[in-house]
Amino acid sequence: MHNVTMCSPPKERFIEHLEERLYYGVGKQLDRYGDKVEALQRGNYVQLSRREHAYLGVDLDYQGAATRWEEVNLPEPTLILINPETGHANVFWELKVPVLKACRMNNNNVRGKPVKWFKAIQKGFTKVLDGDFGYTSASIKNPFSSNWIVIWRDKQYSLEELAEYSPEESTCGYFMRDEDVDFAGRNDELFYVIRKKAYQLVFKLDSDLFDARVEEEAHAYNEQTIPVNWPDRGPLPRSEVQGVARGIIRWVHQHKYDTGFKQRAKNHGVMKLPKIDKSLPEDVKEIATMCRQARGAAYTHQTRKMNTEQKIINAIDSLCSEQMPITKKAISTLSGVSVRNLNNYKYLYKSYINSN
Repeated sequence: MHNVTMCSPPKERFIEHLEERLYYGVGKQLDRYGDKVEALQRGNYVQLSRREHAYLGVDLDYQGAATRWEEVNLPEPTLILINPETGHANVFWELKVPVLKACRMNNNNVRGKPVKWFKAIQKGFTKVLDGDFGYTSASIKNPFSSNWIVIWRDKQYSLEELAEYSPEESTCGYFMRDEDVDFAGRNDELFYVIRKKAYQLVFKLDSDLFDARVEEEAHAYNEQTIPVNWPDRGPLPRSEVQGVARGIIRWVHQHKYDTGFKQRAKNHGVMKLPKIDKSLPEDVKEIATMCRQARGAAYTHQTRKMNTEQKIINAIDSLCSEQMPITKKAISTLSGVSVRNLNNYKYLYKSYINSN
């Protein structure tokens, strides 16, 4: 039984942020359900709020992780949770104003910009700290468990304050996946994200450094972000990434002094693309053409996928509110999504589902 004491403001706020009833687990699987006092007394892992982001968190899977934030000049975290056996850590910054999530509990009526901004800053912090881009912040090590070394600080931050430390915030539309864009595939996403970054870098670096940096960014994005955005397909082969990067590099060098070059960095969005430039090299033009042709089908597919995701989320919310066990069969019954099709959406329910 863990000792749950509320002797400091950050501890009290942490408990207040939790839902009255939530899932928790002795191991990483959240397979028990109860009130939050019970969860904090018995669990080593607990579910964070499904309604809001009250903390910006990063998962660090390497030794000495607890002090890494100081080395890269990030602000002091509110909460650091350290695994004494491995030296790995989870680091959290508490928000002064939580960011509401788009979910049934909020009637899906939230402002999109703060959510996108939160995600961009979190990805920026994750990149600076060499963290795990797959961390979803759905659960957290229980800070009242004796299994962990816990460091509390009475610190709270606004998104504006955290954004000052994030290399990704001001340019998230260029360097992160643009959530207003429905990419037709992995090549499509890589091509449009890296070309925008190349436009920004070409006048800041000399030729050789620019070439190497674009290739580096392409491979990093493919290894870190593509698997997150396309979990069923994973990263592209290195040869394909290299081909896309070299095509972008060659075209940028040829046209960086053209009139209106900087205009190309603008994000025109899906279904509002400018005409394909006839001066593009054939290999780059072919990629752009294939991406454009796939957009219509991709838009329809993405719309259907979003509708299915919302059905599943609504079903999970209903089961939680009724305090019923969350199983694939129960989710299928409430959502109308077949059990077989649910296997494509494990990322939505794997943190909540009960073991059979």
